[in-house]
Amino acid sequence: MEYAFYFGAAVLIILKKSNGKKFFFQRQYCIFALFFFCAGGVSAQIQKVAYVDTQYILDNIPEYDGILEEMNKKVQAWNLEIQNQAEHVEKLKIDISADKLFLTGQALQDRQVEISEAEKTHREMKLKYFGKDGLQFVEKVKLITPIQDQIWNAVNAIAKKKRYSFVFDKTTVLMLYADSRFDLSDQVLKMIKS
Repeated sequence: MEYAFYFGAAVLIILKKSNGKKFFFQRQYCIFALFFFCAGGVSAQIQKVAYVDTQYILDNIPEYDGILEEMNKKVQAWNLEIQNQAEHVEKLKIDISADKLFLTGQALQDRQVEISEAEKTHREMKLKYFGKDGLQFVEKVKLITPIQDQIWNAVNAIAKKKRYSFVFDKTTVLMLYADSRFDLSDQVLKMIKS
């Protein structure tokens, strides 16, 4: 495209210098050449673009439902474990408040330490299961990666076959408008299922 700029500048200089009638054909030739060259430069820059809706694809893959069900079972079990630990902490707090009058200095300190350790265990459990690099994240990545690889391979194959320059994911990119004729989701599903 940068060559079109230099070529256009050269043509304009020639046109400016050739203001007589004897350069009429030269002027028309330069205008035609400029148009042809610029149009060729623009058409070379046109890119084919398509998109996929990954959520639609995942919703139509039966294995994905199984993965979601398996993840939900694990999350429920982890939540139950965390809830049990929270109830244990609350029971310890209730017990210490009920027995506070009967506890001596060292026994009271021991109970407070026990409560602190139970609270620490509760926080650690939350992080272990649902933290940034917790088991929920690790398990989800482990279970979904094979399906994501299938989707990526199918998108890659279709994009290369049909010579798309870019394929966007509708679920991760803000798309204000998307014409359905550029949607490759059904083609990706067919390729994955076959």
